[in-house]
Amino acid sequence: MDEKKIDLFGLRVSTMGLLETGEWIVNKKGGAKIYCCTLNEAMKASESEVFKKILLNGTILTADGMPLVWKMKQKMGKGERVYGPDLMRLVLKKTIDLPMRHLMIGSRENIKLGKLKNSNYYIPEYKDKFGKEDINKIVGEIKSSKADVVWISLGAEKQIEVAHSLAEILPDKIYISVGAAFDFLSGNKRQAPKLVQKIGFEWLYRLINEPKRLGKRYLKCVLFLVKYWGRD
Repeated sequence: MDEKKIDLFGLRVSTMGLLETGEWIVNKKGGAKIYCCTLNEAMKASESEVFKKILLNGTILTADGMPLVWKMKQKMGKGERVYGPDLMRLVLKKTIDLPMRHLMIGSRENIKLGKLKNSNYYIPEYKDKFGKEDINKIVGEIKSSKADVVWISLGAEKQIEVAHSLAEILPDKIYISVGAAFDFLSGNKRQAPKLVQKIGFEWLYRLINEPKRLGKRYLKCVLFLVKYWGRD
């Protein structure tokens, strides 16, 4: 995998595109940790050595956010976004007739994907941070569901911390953090049009729709980008 990674904002990000990443997951034997990373994850890693170590311990960090894609293109001359909702949609489609089983872990609001073949759902009690007891409950759900792939949509760094903790107990599973993918795939939230995504203004579209929740985060991300763009 080393030859397919590149240093971006202090992280080792995969240079594989969407289709290649999807194929890699479908054909993976054994466990893995796939984290769909935006500029927010890079910023959080710069603020916390503990979180940065968790990210660097991941098997694949995808360039989910457009700033990471732009930086990759600047350094390599090419780069492709591997967006959480698109990756999830692709893998679910590719495994619909395979024995691969899925477990979706998310909030009560975003678990509205409908009944999918070979899939189960678990809605943990909402907490800012999950403790040992919470992780053990999820471990029990993974075991009872016999899941091969665990999709986690719990928001920001929490979903990555949960994936890391689960992998320490059940290392043979594939854990994938996908941000707002559940909301978008279920139709619970409107996804930015493809053109808006392509030109890198999805953040503005989401900010207009969720100003209170995302305003402070995006301001910090912009300041981080300005500060670190020329250093990497």
